[in-house]
Amino acid sequence: MRGAAAVLIFVTGCGHPRPAVTSPPPSAPAAPAPTRAAPARPAPPITECPDLRLDAIAGIQLGKDEATVRAAVGAATQEFAPTTRFEPMIEHQRWTSTAVWRAHDLHVEWTALVDASAPRTVSAVGIGPDSDLATSCGVRIGTPRAEVERAYRGPIAVWTQTFGAAAAAGYLAAPAAAASTTVVLASADGAIIGLVELTDDRVTGILFMSGAVLYANQW
Repeated sequence: MRGAAAVLIFVTGCGHPRPAVTSPPPSAPAAPAPTRAAPARPAPPITECPDLRLDAIAGIQLGKDEATVRAAVGAATQEFAPTTRFEPMIEHQRWTSTAVWRAHDLHVEWTALVDASAPRTVSAVGIGPDSDLATSCGVRIGTPRAEVERAYRGPIAVWTQTFGAAAAAGYLAAPAAAASTTVVLASADGAIIGLVELTDDRVTGILFMSGAVLYANQW
């Protein structure tokens, strides 16, 4: 703010000059008003997710197309070129690429079949420790472990009962996950795997990906 400038006012009347009236001498500039930070997004309530196939991050689910993702979070900050590798057990060659939204600490992996220029769909979606986004069931960065375990009680049970023993025995290419720092989730049909990363028992990252990762390099 600028200090108010002294204003000199001359008042006349009936042809006789009157004493000039001046404003008070300028004082030191007033301290600027404190800047208020933009209000944080209201945290959605934590609700139970019965099946991981029903969950999403900011409305982004596996299998969604590019238009759906752009409608949810806008254009990506950075895109990486697609890559492919030989997979003899896969009918169609797959091309994968990654897009990043730095403002949301959001990463999306795209998959295109047959050709790199073919329409792409989401094959993985994740957020990092600086993200302001949340899952459909309300889990976000900073959520306590107890609330994660309550929200994902069903998907945790599916992973433990269906895949846990096989993964522990090395029969699946399961992501390395220490129970103290990672909660592993699975959809009822095994098509989606989730990882919730924890530091000091609070969420620092979330990743949903295709269940195909469990069988990678198994031939």
